[in-house]
Amino acid sequence: SVVYPMEFFSPLDYTQHTNHRNQNTVAIHHYQHTWASSGQKFRRLIKKFSAKIFGINLTQKLKQYFKK
Repeated sequence: SVVYPMEFFSPLDYTQHTNHRNQNTVAIHHYQHTWASSGQKFRRLIKKFSAKIFGINLTQKLKQYFKK
């Protein structure tokens, strides 16, 4: 088995809004979540918005806080 680095098949980091695409990239997963319910999509949207405003570290801490 071979394990490829993320740059080959998943170069987009949707939480950090960064693109690591390069000459090794052969496919891109766009994270559309077509299988997800509307509630799951809404939570994902809130997480993306929060990460953009507060940063991923604080967003993760807030997520843990509100799970209680």
